[in-house]
Amino acid sequence: MDIPASYHAVIDSFVALFGASHATMHVHVGLALYLAVQLLVRTRRGSMTALHVVAAAELINECMDRAYAGSWNWPDTLSDVVLTLMWPVAITLVSQIRRAAWERRYLRQARALAAMRRPMPVPAGARFGARQDR
Repeated sequence: MDIPASYHAVIDSFVALFGASHATMHVHVGLALYLAVQLLVRTRRGSMTALHVVAAAELINECMDRAYAGSWNWPDTLSDVVLTLMWPVAITLVSQIRRAAWERRYLRQARALAAMRRPMPVPAGARFGARQDR
């Protein structure tokens, strides 16, 4: 049984079934896999876990393509990688930037609230309860 040939036949049947181009399928499958992993793992938006799964799946796909073709087709390989990872990387990057900005804003607010709750310093010679006008 030739696994790369069988894999390639399944991929070609999916492309024919959906009537989309090879490039469009890379975009859709990359995004669908990214979202599916986020739902299954129940991670936040911008999950690095989901991005790693998409990258691993694309690596396996390209290795299967290479095994089927017998050699690397670099223009096709690089195009496939970019198309598959484009939206998952963009979503992860935007989410990471927004999360970092939110955390900075939250820490600033927490420090400001903590500073307002600190007791006022008492002078060294002052006594509590003693009248100061004597």
